[in-house]
Amino acid sequence: MLHCTIISAAFVICSHNIVKLYNNNNVISHGVTLLVNTLFSIFNIYCFFSLFPFNDIQSIYYPHNPPASLQSLQISYELGYYIGYLIYDLNIRRHDMLLHHILAMALITCGNLFGYNHFINLSLFIFAPSTPFLAATKFFRLLKFQVLTKASFMTFALLFFVFRIVILSCFLKLTIIDGWYLADRVHYFTANSLLVSLYIMQIYWFTKIVHILKKNFRLST
Repeated sequence: MLHCTIISAAFVICSHNIVKLYNNNNVISHGVTLLVNTLFSIFNIYCFFSLFPFNDIQSIYYPHNPPASLQSLQISYELGYYIGYLIYDLNIRRHDMLLHHILAMALITCGNLFGYNHFINLSLFIFAPSTPFLAATKFFRLLKFQVLTKASFMTFALLFFVFRIVILSCFLKLTIIDGWYLADRVHYFTANSLLVSLYIMQIYWFTKIVHILKKNFRLST
């Protein structure tokens, strides 16, 4: 697990910092960012459909130690991914993103320690689909492809709402209400506190997304 984390972290750090250092217009950097986010999102979606127990959803609270090899690889890469982003966030001083990545790392780490590997699997799936389209929006905007920029951002906004607002709220119902009868109390409060904190951040960001849509796409109030 450690070697996968180090390799993944090094890759993300290189893509977000070293490339920018040698590329003033940032086209290559944004292209690499888009590639990294797309690959990680596809991988998380693949892990979800490969590992999640659709026939027994309540088993997300049953300890599964050690996790399957694919799950271990996913956890390792995600921790490395967020380590790389933490360094990037510190460099650009994005405190909201920094907090988000710290909470995500804490959720993955605690879930792994508690044996809630399906819990992690579902959480990462929820955050996966919208991420590449935000990177694509920044990439197309830099290239001044206005139509693609608008299409990417609107797709991002739609997926953000569907997965991070609607589906995540359903997940919270499952973890908070149903989980009360299934989980260890310490594990229950720790995992749900982190997940609720992440959900609050999604609501905060979605208000910003709506503001951008109103301002730039002339949506009616």
